Amino acid sequence: CAMDPSACKLFAGIDDPRVVGRTTHSLAEVLFAALCATLCGFGCCDGYAQFAKAKIDFLRRYLPYQDGTPSHDTFGRLFRLIKPEQFEAVLAGLAQRVTAGSAGPVAIDGKTVRGSADARHCIPALHLLHAFATDVGLCIGQVAVDGKSNEITALPELLKLLDLRGRDVTMDALHTQRASAKLLHEAGARYVMALKGNQATLLQDVATFLGDPLAPVLEHEDTDAGHGRIETRNARVSTDIAWLAAHHWPGLAAIGRVDRTRICKRTGATTTESQLYLLGHAYTPERLLALSRGHWTVENNLHWVLDVTMSEDASLVRRDHGPRNRATLKRVALNAVRIVTGKNSIRHTMRDAVLDVRVLAGILDHMPVA
Repeated sequence: CAMDPSACKLFAGIDDPRVVGRTTHSLAEVLFAALCATLCGFGCCDGYAQFAKAKIDFLRRYLPYQDGTPSHDTFGRLFRLIKPEQFEAVLAGLAQRVTAGSAGPVAIDGKTVRGSADARHCIPALHLLHAFATDVGLCIGQVAVDGKSNEITALPELLKLLDLRGRDVTMDALHTQRASAKLLHEAGARYVMALKGNQATLLQDVATFLGDPLAPVLEHEDTDAGHGRIETRNARVSTDIAWLAAHHWPGLAAIGRVDRTRICKRTGATTTESQLYLLGHAYTPERLLALSRGHWTVENNLHWVLDVTMSEDASLVRRDHGPRNRATLKRVALNAVRIVTGKNSIRHTMRDAVLDVRVLAGILDHMPVA
């Protein structure tokens, strides 16, 4: 790279799948232009090409672009051909460098890219399993779920990308499996697994025990008001679990229950819900409340932003590796924007990056490429 070597380092682990000698633009030039366009809210190959043409002077601060900017077809071809595992390694590497030394909670949850389904050719929508650092709001890992399988079989591949030693890992009931608990326990993680009907006998035993007002438990309750409602949350945690030994649950250290009561300020309507948990650590009830609430930030701060702000579900890219690689690029860009956003919203930061290249340059400067 003639201008700024960091732009090349970002994509150093990605092999160029194109035929040698038959390319006009380097791999770094194409991917860097696509990244900058995504940081500014452009989500398709037409948008990448339009952005690159309009901002070529800015792009040349980082890379030569001696033959101008890539076309729509060049972007589309490259994203279809790049090995997705290599592109996902870029996402994981960036996130690991940002969160180095962090011991915050990690939420594991899946998301379907709905527009990627191709009914004509019987191709199901792309489904991705994410690891989301809830304290900093960053996606730290992602793997694709095989269309013939489910999230449970994808979990081991996701865990290979992560260092979870000493970290709290929250997951929904789909992953409440002995194999998943064993993997997390062996990885040194402390799990918080929602317990529902897929473990029916265990569910009944835990529900009966924690429903007993005389059971030996620690208990905590808090109340807050906001968004037009008053919510009261009560957590009960017990480490008296020797009687559960017959279930042979790996790493089980405690069980818990969280009860939520919501009152609508406008109508006075009251709703209640309860959730049982298997815990890989003897959490205090206060900590269980925090972790159970924190888990849903993966929906609000990742999935919702990808759909609403970055229009992921509206994308109709379906061929080859295109959907998966474009999804990864959006997560790389979202992480980069969130690092610098502060009190500003993601949407406003991306809008500002379009209007003022100094904002875009600031986002790029904060990306830890090495």
